[in-house]
Amino acid sequence: MLGILIAPAIIMLICLFFLPKSPRWLMLVNREKEAKKVLRKTRVYEEEINVEIENIRQSLTVSHSLKQLLRNKNFVRVLLLGIALQAFQQLTGYNIMLYYAPEIFKHAGFASVSGQLWGTVLVGFFNMIFTFVAIIFVDKIGRRPLLLAGFALFAIAMITTGIMFTIATPLAHYIALVSLFVVIFAYSMSIGPIVWIYCSEIFPLAGRDFGMMGATVSNWIFNMIIGATFLTLLSSIGISTTFIIYGVLCIIFVSIGIKIFPETKNIPLEKIEENLMAGKPLRKIGEQ
Repeated sequence: MLGILIAPAIIMLICLFFLPKSPRWLMLVNREKEAKKVLRKTRVYEEEINVEIENIRQSLTVSHSLKQLLRNKNFVRVLLLGIALQAFQQLTGYNIMLYYAPEIFKHAGFASVSGQLWGTVLVGFFNMIFTFVAIIFVDKIGRRPLLLAGFALFAIAMITTGIMFTIATPLAHYIALVSLFVVIFAYSMSIGPIVWIYCSEIFPLAGRDFGMMGATVSNWIFNMIIGATFLTLLSSIGISTTFIIYGVLCIIFVSIGIKIFPETKNIPLEKIEENLMAGKPLRKIGEQ
């Protein structure tokens, strides 16, 4: 069971050799030709590439040490946004679907152990499949509307699941099961991937590594909190109330997100950095 995990690790290791270098890093070490070559893989027009190269060059002329950035309220604002986004992602409670899927599917009406385990397999399968929805639509619809829609749909599905768990009828079990897969859909097509996309775009170049580190630490801290408290909540207040609490938290995240989530679709990273450092509200750092 543990040894089989070597296979995807080897595949990922091989794929890393084909991963292109960051054009911003290449510009930082004076390798402009290589930076243009990388950009040609994702850009259509040479003029577009030249504009982006010039934007990168200008951003590199602004020197910020990490110490200076941590004293800069604008960087701190976006660092807190990254930390909050990862906290919101975990506080949806989605990862309990992965950690305690057999227990959850037992409450959804899967009486046999084999049925509970197959339900767990389906969670992973549909998690992968629904992620392609995000891949297809994130650059068409945009990050902000897709993320807000994901949180809203997640909230509705979690609250519905929680209510259905209180009703001991075959129809309620069926509705709970459908709601659980709506939860998977909402997370996989929105909350899961888009939070990481946001975190890769909102931090200034000089503080991107530190920003991503802070966001990732936040992710795992809140992941630990969710994993450690679920069984306690289950035994103290019951699974239905627990799911409803997660749903209510998602409603709160929607209300916060309406005020602070920016739209970064088709906006150069240098422009996002410029807007941030100019003191624009977080909601508007993705404006041209």
